[in-house]
Amino acid sequence: MTLAEELADATGIDIRYLRGEQHFGEASIATKMSWIANRTTVRDEDMAYSMLGIFNITMVPQYGEGSRAFEKLQHILLSSLTDESLFAWRMPQDADESLKRHAIKGWAHDQWGLLALHPSWFMDSGQIT
Repeated sequence: MTLAEELADATGIDIRYLRGEQHFGEASIATKMSWIANRTTVRDEDMAYSMLGIFNITMVPQYGEGSRAFEKLQHILLSSLTDESLFAWRMPQDADESLKRHAIKGWAHDQWGLLALHPSWFMDSGQIT
């Protein structure tokens, strides 16, 4: 197994991007989100901060904001890019459990908006162009 194949396996990033066959910048927001859908972090906000380089954007880290960081990241993407794949996510089957884990303060467990509550909701969005 080549290094590119191992990286693709571990990260979920399509091997075409790792080999340089397709330019990284051509990947949609949804595709890039899918690459980190299975990532875990100690702090909720680190999930958003770990994506800054992937999206080539800047955002001031504010530890303690939890899942709000991911919401902030999506707002920045929405205001700076025209890629509508940001809305190409699917709520997981275990939505109730996922909503409890990533609930936004002030929102009921059955309330959400246009933006995903967690990158894992992009798990099936890797082929969105």
